[in-house]
Amino acid sequence: MRDVNGDGIDDLTTPSTEDASYGAAFDPNLLIYQWDSWFPQLDTYQQASPWVGAKNDPTSFFEIGHTFFNTVTVDGATEKGYFQVRLLQHEPGRYFAKFRDYQR
Repeated sequence: MRDVNGDGIDDLTTPSTEDASYGAAFDPNLLIYQWDSWFPQLDTYQQASPWVGAKNDPTSFFEIGHTFFNTVTVDGATEKGYFQVRLLQHEPGRYFAKFRDYQR
């Protein structure tokens, strides 16, 4: 808390030293000076806003990762014989090994 608007009374402000993963419960009835009220260049400078959660949470930003493996094997042998050609492709959720298919 600090006096943001200069009226001599400490105002509620969001902490800028925390990672925002934990804090006070949101309450739309509380007016808080948030990060956008600290910069004179913004229209929201020195304006308190309701203490509400963001419209989008991290799951709307991050996507599920994808991993792909492609393998090509070419082998050889002596003059008399043995040759091997192998092409394997890893698909999400499936594993291939020694031509046997294992489900996750």
